[in-house]
Amino acid sequence: MNRPIWVILFIFAICWQPVKAQRVIFSYMNLSALIKERVEDQFQQWAQKGEFESTAQYQVRMERKEDKVAQLTADAVHYFKREHIQTVNFDNYLLHMYDADQESFKISLDKLGDFPLHVPLAEAPDFKRNHDRLRFNNLDFKIRDNEWVLSYIEVYNPSMRKTFVYDLTIAPDYDPKEFNPKIQGLEVQLPEDVMLEQVVDVSLNIPETDRIRANTFAVIIGNEAYENQDMGSYSLPNVPYAKRDAIAFRNYAVRTLGIPRNNIEEIPNGSSAKIQLGIKKAVQKAKLREGELIIYYAGHGFPDVETKDAYLVPIDVNTLNLTDAGIKLSELYAQVTDPQISRTTVILDACFSGAARKGEMVTGARSVRIKPKDEPNQGNLVVLAATTGVQAAHPYPQARHGLFTYYLLKKLQESQGMVNYGELSEYIKKEVTFKALEMDLDQVPRIILSPDLQSDGDWRTWPF
Repeated sequence: MNRPIWVILFIFAICWQPVKAQRVIFSYMNLSALIKERVEDQFQQWAQKGEFESTAQYQVRMERKEDKVAQLTADAVHYFKREHIQTVNFDNYLLHMYDADQESFKISLDKLGDFPLHVPLAEAPDFKRNHDRLRFNNLDFKIRDNEWVLSYIEVYNPSMRKTFVYDLTIAPDYDPKEFNPKIQGLEVQLPEDVMLEQVVDVSLNIPETDRIRANTFAVIIGNEAYENQDMGSYSLPNVPYAKRDAIAFRNYAVRTLGIPRNNIEEIPNGSSAKIQLGIKKAVQKAKLREGELIIYYAGHGFPDVETKDAYLVPIDVNTLNLTDAGIKLSELYAQVTDPQISRTTVILDACFSGAARKGEMVTGARSVRIKPKDEPNQGNLVVLAATTGVQAAHPYPQARHGLFTYYLLKKLQESQGMVNYGELSEYIKKEVTFKALEMDLDQVPRIILSPDLQSDGDWRTWPF
């Protein structure tokens, strides 16, 4: 029998997933037709009334037909994905010239096409010298325009005993520049020795844990690309690396801290409505389980010029509608502090003085920084804040992260997640303050506690 139109539409709705322009593609004949045919065949069998099934039972079962189509579609996608992987010859690959500016190699792999792989500059020579036995693991794909899109792959270099990761959501650019100047009569003076900074890539070699924190819930927000860029002095500039910060913290939350992926509300470039909904859902879940709640935010913070109240700034908010659509910090603290939630941690890689992550002012017509009002908190609420007073939350370009988030993740990496709040807060404050001074900047992180927590001091021994 002919399948209803909703079956076809539902199949394409499930298969479609938006991705960035930077992508690696290989086709598989007419992929959507293959998936559709497999789903229809299996749905046809499932939709038959059983010999020992009453009409009432059949009608009840058919009420779940949309769920069944979704399940069959996901199974079909997995089936054809697995078939594709089995056709790939992983010994047939080519390593291209290194792009030192983007710190990436291009790799051409049989049936997968080309993809850029981030390899830190200091490790690139060793990687190239020992690239003849690379191993490719944990492939994953998305579907777009009736084609497979490589979204994730781990590349293991056995000589270096290290794994490098291609992740579509944070893939580096690849555009190597070749310069072959013909220079004559050049007077050369030897420079003094220069020490190159070695930066640990915290997005790689993420520690794995066996523990599962089933009653810990998280909201992870990375606001990088702000809208309304045409509003002149009222616009907010983009926040470098904020989305990358959030993705990296998500990876540590799952792999190192043991928070189930389903327990995380992940909001990249979140609007006011999406952020408020995500926080509301996470709070409700934590209350029902009497569990723990973590809120991570990277993006703009901003003060109300008149009241000095601090706000988190969604991407669809500017300085004109801040008090209407921004997330007021005092109200957020009240929302996430509840007797039914055992503990709440708020992590803010943002400043609230009117300065952007690069240090430029974003306070509309005003050119002075504003000291935001200190927002008191209550109960078992711990706030890890990137700045103090009128300081800006700076980026760390060499690491491609926010300075505060980089050292937060570095401590989790070094400790394999086995760190308490006292150790973590002291490390972040010391290292961020020191690195900021090296960069001729001023940034001192701080921890904000309720009066009860300040008095007893037990929070220092809490495991993060």
